[in-house]
Amino acid sequence: MQNSTGLPMGAVGIAAVAVGVGGIVVGLFRRKKAPVSAANARVEPVVQQVQLPLQVPAPRSVVEPVER
Repeated sequence: MQNSTGLPMGAVGIAAVAVGVGGIVVGLFRRKKAPVSAANARVEPVVQQVQLPLQVPAPRSVVEPVER
């Protein structure tokens, strides 16, 4: 345990934690109540067109590294 002169460090730390936790709770409630814009509310499925038949690319040739 450290001796501190002039400042009640324990009380300051507890107050800082309480303020931080309170800020997190308030932020979560404000985020939950925030309105959703029309662009974000609309969900459109992403569909990709696949052309058949699928073509498999030719295998690449293996090049051995040159020794230096």
